[in-house]
Amino acid sequence: MFAGDPFDNKFCNYEKGKNEDKRRGSYGVVYKAELNGEIFAIKKLRVGKVEMKYLKREIDALIKLENCENIVKYHQIWFTNKEGINLQFSTDCYKLNEDKKRIDVQTENGEIVTFTPVLLYIVMEYCERNLENIIHCITDKERKNYFRQILNGLKSLGVCGIVHRDLKPNNIFIDSNNVVKIGDFGWALHKEALTPSDLTEGRGCKEFRAPEIYDCDEIASMDITGIVDVYSFGLIYFLMCLKRKVEKKELCILTEILRTYRFYYKENYNLSIEDRVLLSRMLAKDPKMRITINE
Repeated sequence: MFAGDPFDNKFCNYEKGKNEDKRRGSYGVVYKAELNGEIFAIKKLRVGKVEMKYLKREIDALIKLENCENIVKYHQIWFTNKEGINLQFSTDCYKLNEDKKRIDVQTENGEIVTFTPVLLYIVMEYCERNLENIIHCITDKERKNYFRQILNGLKSLGVCGIVHRDLKPNNIFIDSNNVVKIGDFGWALHKEALTPSDLTEGRGCKEFRAPEIYDCDEIASMDITGIVDVYSFGLIYFLMCLKRKVEKKELCILTEILRTYRFYYKENYNLSIEDRVLLSRMLAKDPKMRITINE
């Protein structure tokens, strides 16, 4: 389907979106592109600037979640080395080398070949909007609909044992059919593979982190899928309820207060009693008191 540089006509007829439409993710550039009349998003990552283990996390998460309705779907993944040779990703023959910088590939005859990638391309479904674009002006009906869909996506993560760790409005995409898609799994972890160093690395956007994410010993002993992402989701839902733009400075102050103390209610928030109760449980400072995904 695709190979090499997707915008090089030597390899395919991919065309960049008009006006060089591109967005920056946690550690890569995402281009809007078209092939045979169909729109895609292509994430391009320079391997030298990002450790292979982080790239592997995103790839592994996308593959595990490929059949989940509210998760961004990928179509194809491939690596390119400095000689321009391409390696299409396959779970059957791919293994991270001991040096964590190269890939060991098993050929059809069983031989192990080491491949040193310099670029990674991930072709994904394209979503026109993200929640950050519209969070201040959604209707009550849309808010409830988006809440349900984000929750469904987080349940899918829980079933697969994946912790997103970087849930925030601009990582929640909305397609042309108004379907919510959780994306950007660069900081995602699988619960079974957790180590103390994994828990202290990265940890996503500061404003949307759960309080316990700073305490490695505390979080390592808990079901982090059911607590870390719930807290981030609670902050997102709180912003959805406010129905107004929240500037960066206000957001920093607000989230610091919530992490240090607890959820508090102001009259000008105009929250229903139901939402106040829900938010107080989602944003509980003590993770043991926080509501779980399945509740």
